[in-house]
Amino acid sequence: MAKKDKSQKVVVGTQSFWDGRLLTLIGISLLAVLVLVLFAGAGVGIAYALGSFNGVINKEASDPTMFAIGIAAIVLFSVIGTCWASILLIKWETKHTVISGQRLTFNANTVNLIFNMIKWTFLTVITLGIYGLWLPIKVKKWQIAHTTSSPEVDEAGFAAPEVTYYYDD
Repeated sequence: MAKKDKSQKVVVGTQSFWDGRLLTLIGISLLAVLVLVLFAGAGVGIAYALGSFNGVINKEASDPTMFAIGIAAIVLFSVIGTCWASILLIKWETKHTVISGQRLTFNANTVNLIFNMIKWTFLTVITLGIYGLWLPIKVKKWQIAHTTSSPEVDEAGFAAPEVTYYYDD
């Protein structure tokens, strides 16, 4: 029987995995859609409360300023709902991801995303849509810049051990 040679030891590192559950993913996705729908509905409710669409409904001449305010309310609340729903999904996804023994956390908030969306939309409009080609890259860079990692620990507070394999000839 051959004796194992310690010089042939290979340290592979800790395992990477995603510990999310499908039902939880479906639940958080439905929650994100609910947030988006509620915010868009709030925008529509505010627009109707202001009387922005009276001319459309009653076939009378309505004030164009109130119509514009109503559309702006719907857009504003929809953007806020979209940003909040996106942050919900990103935080949940990163919270359930471990890479090389490091659990990921996402530390951005909705306000940060809203200001970035305003900036990116402005840049896309003034460049006549050319900036939009780089927008997916900017969004991914923003997401990565706000993602941090910390060692995965067990219930007792200890980090996961490295996985060690031995070659056996």
